[in-house]
Amino acid sequence: ALRLEQILLNLMSNAIKFTNEGEVVVQVETKNATDNQVTLHFSVRDTGVGISSEHKSKLFNAFTQADTSTTRKFGGTGLGLSISQRLTEMMGGRIWVDKEHVHGSLFHFAVTFDINRETNQQDLRPPEDMEQLRVLVVDDNTSSRNSLWSVLNMFGFSTYCVPSGAEALQSINKALFAKKPFHLMLVDWFMPGLNGIETVELIKQNVTTENLPKIVLLGPVDYQENISAKIETMGVDALISKPVNCSILFDTTMEVFGKEVPKAFRPSRVSVDPAEIINLIGGARVLLVEDKAINRQVAIEVLESVGLIVEIAKNGLEAVQKVCESEYDVVLMDIQMPEMDGHTATKRIRADDRFSQLSIIAMTAHAMTGDREKSLASGMNDHISKPIDKKQLFASLVKWIPVKKRAKPSLPAKKPAIDKSLQLPTELAGIDMVSALERVNQNHKLFRSVLNEFHRDFANSAKEIRSLLEGKRQSDRETAKELAHTIKGMAGNLSAKKLYDVVFELETAIRDNQQARWPVLLDSFENSLDQVIDTIEILQKKEEATIAKESKPENRSTPVDMANVIPLMQKLSTYLEESNFQSQEIFDAIRQQLTGFAEVQPEIEQLAIQIDQLDLEEAIKTFNTLNKKLEQYHLLQKNS
Repeated sequence: ALRLEQILLNLMSNAIKFTNEGEVVVQVETKNATDNQVTLHFSVRDTGVGISSEHKSKLFNAFTQADTSTTRKFGGTGLGLSISQRLTEMMGGRIWVDKEHVHGSLFHFAVTFDINRETNQQDLRPPEDMEQLRVLVVDDNTSSRNSLWSVLNMFGFSTYCVPSGAEALQSINKALFAKKPFHLMLVDWFMPGLNGIETVELIKQNVTTENLPKIVLLGPVDYQENISAKIETMGVDALISKPVNCSILFDTTMEVFGKEVPKAFRPSRVSVDPAEIINLIGGARVLLVEDKAINRQVAIEVLESVGLIVEIAKNGLEAVQKVCESEYDVVLMDIQMPEMDGHTATKRIRADDRFSQLSIIAMTAHAMTGDREKSLASGMNDHISKPIDKKQLFASLVKWIPVKKRAKPSLPAKKPAIDKSLQLPTELAGIDMVSALERVNQNHKLFRSVLNEFHRDFANSAKEIRSLLEGKRQSDRETAKELAHTIKGMAGNLSAKKLYDVVFELETAIRDNQQARWPVLLDSFENSLDQVIDTIEILQKKEEATIAKESKPENRSTPVDMANVIPLMQKLSTYLEESNFQSQEIFDAIRQQLTGFAEVQPEIEQLAIQIDQLDLEEAIKTFNTLNKKLEQYHLLQKNS
């Protein structure tokens, strides 16, 4: 992979350097394929200064360029082509320049690769009801039109292309006359004559709302920072950065039609080797910016499993302060937070020249159309979605954490086996347990906490959203949308696929004010939510019974060693105040010390349930009662 990347970088760098105007096109096609190997043919074509026939034969000689004048004008020595030839030959391939190509230059190389059968295959097939989708591409660049046509046809769509806004309007009118309207239109932002925005305005003026296709605007990220908020007023449904990524184009298309297939639930056979990730980025310092306690703990579990050093900020304002005070290799930034949101925090950080090179990655449940572009426009390097997909997260971290010498930590110690009586079942109604436990590194205790928090916070959320949508105020609808968004993120952490899918559709319908869809979606949401809540309540009853059984007071033969208990109680007090998830581990140690101490067992049992269910406010009250009893006991011990 590294050799292939180096060859492509060398050829592309040369092409860009020698091309003042026009385009650089990179293509790859399959030449031969067997069960175990595939031969790929790469080409890099430009519209630059070109190469004379007499100089093409010596291009791959070390330290040679076609004409010495190019060194003076463009810099460099031509060593990149010689290196590319050596790398290609090391892989058993060959590289050559097309001697017949006269307008610019055209380089080829072909290499045979082994096929990795473990590679994840993303399903980019649309739902059956979208297979006849009619798409109009509007782009003045021939190569861009051809590329988009190929990708959209691969999705199974009927695709038509035109080079200008005026021709787009003609095509739409012809399609309407033939009663075969377009459902989707991709419009290039920068075109001669009518640009993309002017094209959209022209079409909106001449086409009725019910016949208007969904509109996706294509353009460079640099120009999107000041336009994202104007999407709705422009009549644009989404923004996509050019060059267009195949997967992003598919996902965006699904999203604008409310058909998004969540990445988190696409099948994946990829295994992540912690030792390999540790070798690459172990020891790096990460600032995790996240306001939800349970999301913090899930992320910490994943990040620390590969030897990363994690610090926490609970909102954007705290993140800005921490970045100014400490040195980090990467910042993982949530978007929707109190005090200061992630976009504002990122802009504040980027305003300080000291942090212009700091890697900032959006890690957020905001996966709606245009959200990635908003993240990049605010100054972030990358955008990954929650619930956490470890492969996606690690790939982004490896890409953006700077390479430097660090003390490599050892693999985390293997967690002790969970008590079998508290181990979660392999199947739970409404929840994909394989996916859920994989997300939290098989940490049953942590996942039980996720379940309990979800029950505590969202058991009645269907009634809340229904009531909010019955209100007449716009603020009520906005609150309903935000609540649906939060539930979507939590459902993702639970791997509650059915609930995730329906709340995604509900959030989209609220956002787009599709009131006709609300009643049906609310009923589906309530049914899916009830299934998950019922599942959690069954588990809670079993857990409470187990805790009660194990905590039966016994006559203590030896007194409590308060010298061991006092430091643990002090630490637990701090952790409860900070909503720190290590509270559970410290409590378990205290509970073991107090086994059989009959006078405090009621508080111990109550505290166990409250900590397990993340009811930390009540846990603090119970802790204070327990602490008073222990202080009295300690005083009696000293006096005796």
